[in-house]
Amino acid sequence: MTQTLCPYSTEPLDGSEPENAEHILPSALGAPENFTVPAKAAKNLEMNKLIDEPAIHDPVLRLLAVAQGVKSRSGSVKVDLQGTAIALGADVRVTLSQDGATFKLRSPVDRDPETGEIRGIMGFGDDAQKLADQFQRDNAKKGKTVAAGDVIPHPSDVHVETAMDYHVVRRELLKIAYLMTVRVFGDDAIVSESGRLYRAAIMTSTVEELKEVGIGGATFQDFPPGLPRPHQKNQHVLTCVRIGRTILSGVTLFGGINGFFVTPATGFSAEDQVGEVVVIDASTSKMQTYEYINVILDIMNTGMPLPAAQQSRGRGEMA
Repeated sequence: MTQTLCPYSTEPLDGSEPENAEHILPSALGAPENFTVPAKAAKNLEMNKLIDEPAIHDPVLRLLAVAQGVKSRSGSVKVDLQGTAIALGADVRVTLSQDGATFKLRSPVDRDPETGEIRGIMGFGDDAQKLADQFQRDNAKKGKTVAAGDVIPHPSDVHVETAMDYHVVRRELLKIAYLMTVRVFGDDAIVSESGRLYRAAIMTSTVEELKEVGIGGATFQDFPPGLPRPHQKNQHVLTCVRIGRTILSGVTLFGGINGFFVTPATGFSAEDQVGEVVVIDASTSKMQTYEYINVILDIMNTGMPLPAAQQSRGRGEMA
């Protein structure tokens, strides 16, 4: 389907304002760079700050990205978590990457609580000595001499807790689902009641506001019949299809974070069962696309969650 309008402002993409490519799924989560729809540049930037940036920095999504070896435009994805050094009772920043984990105390300088005098420098493993040496150099530049005592690395048992921000991730799921409707159905998805519902839902900041919008569906639950499921944790699966009087869109991130949404098909010219299934390997950013009807037939015939990789149909594979 043809898209001539900005999915956010609904204004024509006629070159009167700067335009660029809006990522349907952020590349920091493992999507290919060319998985996009056109949009007004100013609106794209606004939505990126409002929705994408909080989502790609959600600690759980970022942990999953690290676990799957996702590489963004800036390199391999890392995640910073808050922890507590059990032996010290001190705050720790834990950085996890594909190369391993590093630990840094928030306040490595140990001071006497009554006098304020420095009692030592704390650190983990070899970092303890590096911190002590750096502390001496920094004070030397200020004309201060600090005597170095023994460096005693403490046990590096660290307790880390993290949690998903469900509303941040829900908004990202809504945005992805909406942009998939635009990719599949073009301007019909933008000017219709379906588009209005999606844009209103994306801008909500509470569950109560989202309920008032009235968009159908659910998040963080299993999919209803008619939506294919991934069979690997490194897969993102995005589906958008017209089924009778409704537009059904489903998004699965990293094989298990689900959102599906139901909007009216009023104003859509596409026939029943027209749609697309997109499967992305988050580890490699490789994408395969399938015509929805063929995916459903394969699932019915084989019982597999998705067609085998070699049975790619539709628009083919994109790096």
